Amino acid sequence: MINYPVGSNGLYSPYQQQSPYTGNAAIYSGAMDFIPGITGTGSLATDTVQVPGLNGIGTSTLGTGTSASASTTQILSMLVTLIQTLIQSLTQQGKSNQNTNAFDLAPNQAPKDTTNNQEAPVPPTNAKANISDGFIDTDTKQQGQGDCVFLSVTRSIGQTDQGRTAIHNAITPNKDGSFEVKFAGSDKSYHVTADEAKKQGQWANGDIDMQILGTAADKYFKEHGQSNGVNGQSFTSISKLITGDSNHSVAYTGRNSVDEIKKALINAAPDIGKTKSIAISGGVAEGGNWKAKDTAHEFAVESIDTKTGTITYTNPWDTSTKRTISIDDMAKQLVADPNGSTIDIYGAK
Repeated sequence: MINYPVGSNGLYSPYQQQSPYTGNAAIYSGAMDFIPGITGTGSLATDTVQVPGLNGIGTSTLGTGTSASASTTQILSMLVTLIQTLIQSLTQQGKSNQNTNAFDLAPNQAPKDTTNNQEAPVPPTNAKANISDGFIDTDTKQQGQGDCVFLSVTRSIGQTDQGRTAIHNAITPNKDGSFEVKFAGSDKSYHVTADEAKKQGQWANGDIDMQILGTAADKYFKEHGQSNGVNGQSFTSISKLITGDSNHSVAYTGRNSVDEIKKALINAAPDIGKTKSIAISGGVAEGGNWKAKDTAHEFAVESIDTKTGTITYTNPWDTSTKRTISIDDMAKQLVADPNGSTIDIYGAK
């Protein structure tokens, strides 16, 4: 018990305070008749101040000897510094004790974008196919027949700021390795078990986030009366599910002129991967390349180089293989088959 007798100025009545610190960790020691900020005599503090029960924080010297007066602001500033150090230490200790599992988010995953005012999240630079990071940022290989549209549309839209944010926000990991998926275009979440997430050969081998999204989307479409689930869905239905936006794309077919198609592709070029994405339906030529005169398969455009006049695209059979075709050749093939292929440009007004 520390007793504070009446000071010489007579303004303070007897004051008692139980010291919260004892022994070597005592903040105050020796005779004490000083209240911070009030002139008096006696020792304010001696030697060092230690925070009881914590190791490794070190010591902080408040002062030595006697003090006739002290600044309340200075005292409070010192205490604030000690409290901040304590909070930082406890925070770091808490982080080191967190458990992780094989399907948690990647360590350097960007925080989820929850407002329209923030920049879109950026995929990690060390993405691994078997670890969910909330992005379609590693290659995939199609496994099931009929899911090419889902794979290509998800891949292409996942390159845009809006799509990347929507996909990133849709996937929430659980501690047991399972996931909750809440699409922007759905009014409820869909549970994906750890086994479903790890299951290769269902939708696509490779990026686990594609498997998670495919499983959840299949449940969504079946719940909404589509017996085939995700298989056979259209560009519009998938893009609306992922982003929540409808009527946000423009389609070009052979009924458009060559110049109209070329102009649309050239105009979209600088915005691919930002505000626009492109998926193309068509047939499969030799070597897995795109061709017109068919609508049986879907491809994703990766980029358009207006200087060389070429389009780089991927076949969901193996997205690690980048394929190219000239803008002119694609436009002419479409016009030659007015009832065939379609170029869907998402983000176009």
